[in-house]
Amino acid sequence: MLGLWLGVLLHAAPGRDHYLSSADHAFQLALGQQVLFGKVPGVDVFNAYGPLVMYVSALGLGLSGSLVGETIACAIGHALALLLVFGLVARAAGPVAGLVASGVGYLALARFYKWYVWLLPLAVVQALVRWLEAPAGGRRGAGLLLGLALGLTALFRPDLGVTCSLASAAVLVVALWRSSTGQRGREAAAVVLGIAVPVGVWLSFLVATGGLDAVVYFVRSTVAGGLMVSQGM
Repeated sequence: MLGLWLGVLLHAAPGRDHYLSSADHAFQLALGQQVLFGKVPGVDVFNAYGPLVMYVSALGLGLSGSLVGETIACAIGHALALLLVFGLVARAAGPVAGLVASGVGYLALARFYKWYVWLLPLAVVQALVRWLEAPAGGRRGAGLLLGLALGLTALFRPDLGVTCSLASAAVLVVALWRSSTGQRGREAAAVVLGIAVPVGVWLSFLVATGGLDAVVYFVRSTVAGGLMVSQGM
């Protein structure tokens, strides 16, 4: 299924004219190019999104030396999102329904460069399903995966990270409503630990490259960017 959608997306991927005419995608690519110049997102360069957006674009540009890397990265991101759509729906309603759902998802895909807007919330849903299906008392591993998905989501898009975290918290509260205080604490701690891993690595990188001031700059930039995006919407 992944190979199928990847082939379809690569075949339908926009050409050079798209990159010349799409101001938003060009802006994202420009941020990636700044990373290749040694700039740090949110510190040296203002970024309304999260830092990992810049690093993925930088990786594609750096490895391919052209727009091919960005095209492949976007196609892979969307293909993974459609694979998750298929898997989640097939789990509940069978493979035929999953295939139809993924087909509808393809027709409704977001802009080509916004693959993470689809993939990351779907990854959180997948992690929530795994957590809910895990036996009571044995959910710590699933909780760590859920937290990791939430942390990575926040580093791609802070607004998505906050939204997905609130939704996940609501699911966990309902699921653990009748559990003991100790169990609720252990389950919550596993999720928080998972979130702390990617976020902690990023903050440690900021401290190592620019000290505590870099963390302050990043937080201020992230808040300002989030407010700008929210007000624009």
